[in-house]
Amino acid sequence: MAPARRRAAASGGRAAIYRSYEIFAADLASGALTRLTDNDGYDAEGAVSPDGKRIVFTSLMHPDPRKIVFSSNLHDPSGRSFALYLIDRDGGGLERLTWTESFASFPMFSRDGSQLVFCSNRGAAAPRDLDVFICDWVA
Repeated sequence: MAPARRRAAASGGRAAIYRSYEIFAADLASGALTRLTDNDGYDAEGAVSPDGKRIVFTSLMHPDPRKIVFSSNLHDPSGRSFALYLIDRDGGGLERLTWTESFASFPMFSRDGSQLVFCSNRGAAAPRDLDVFICDWVA
């Protein structure tokens, strides 16, 4: 088993830490940890607001816990183009969701699971320009 990952983003005497893809708040003075998430999804990239009152993070949960949405370049021999994919948790049922030769990544679902949100450079003026795309999720 891989060792637990630890990362921190700190501000205002607080830190957002993710370990094994769960988010914890840490009081930097006492070292006390408070667990903020507890699920099978990917929760990471925590950041604390400058005043220390809010924590934001990436959460990649599919509305159906048996499915995973992810970004990969597995379809592109050059490794430059990333697409979104859907796969069953057991590794079967791989389905490509985006079909352009552009970059598509950072997928996440709306709180109610009705929309998929992701970043892409589709139609961008420059290769590194990204826009946020929101599409209805039809199961």
